Amino acid sequence: MWIANGSWTNRLLIAVPFAFAALLNAVMVGVEHLHLRLDYIARYGLAFPGPWAWVVNVADITNHLNVQNGWLRGFIIYVALLWIPAALYSVCLWVLLVVLGIAARRLLNRLDPEVAKKFKRRTAITPSIVVVAALSWFALELCREQIACNKRGAAFAQRVESIERDANEELSIGAKSADVSRFFAEHGIPFEIVESEVIGTLFTVGCGPLGCGTDSALIGVRVKLDSAGAVAEKPKVVEMYTSCM
Repeated sequence: MWIANGSWTNRLLIAVPFAFAALLNAVMVGVEHLHLRLDYIARYGLAFPGPWAWVVNVADITNHLNVQNGWLRGFIIYVALLWIPAALYSVCLWVLLVVLGIAARRLLNRLDPEVAKKFKRRTAITPSIVVVAALSWFALELCREQIACNKRGAAFAQRVESIERDANEELSIGAKSADVSRFFAEHGIPFEIVESEVIGTLFTVGCGPLGCGTDSALIGVRVKLDSAGAVAEKPKVVEMYTSCM
């Protein structure tokens, strides 16, 4: 069989799922050293099983067996999420190649030898192009999301800096209540007055560090007031990511 008798292109295609699994495994293990977002990488890791989503339940074995060792738990999860689906993908590819090989052999027997030779050559090149394109897309997608995350993080940091600078300039001790209201309105920060303190909270997004499930963040501003409603103390500005461990 031309397509199913073990040519290098066939072996390459069958190995592609394992290559993806190895790449995802390496990136997920080294996410901290590569300064990538864990939640972005995990999304690809969870999407990889795809048709084999039921395999993900195998990871529950760590709970059923009460596996305490972190390395062993990680090994079982990676096997369930990446390597078992990779093996299943490869088996499906092998079956597909066998079927295509049977059909191709019948087709080639009817073609002129020269035409058949050109057809074989072009078909051998196509898998390589597909593999390179897929790996390039994956790398570009990671870079694109990381760049977008970095931009959000920079914008968040600049916004915090702007709010903190304006708070120190506009809400100095003795500033009137009208100045306080204007400050919060200018920065689009919802606020409420609790006893003698103005508390404002702005929910936004940034680029959460390692250990954060999402990029959700907030900026908080607290201003102490005296009995006359004027600023009594230097305002406090805090920022934090809201979904971190």
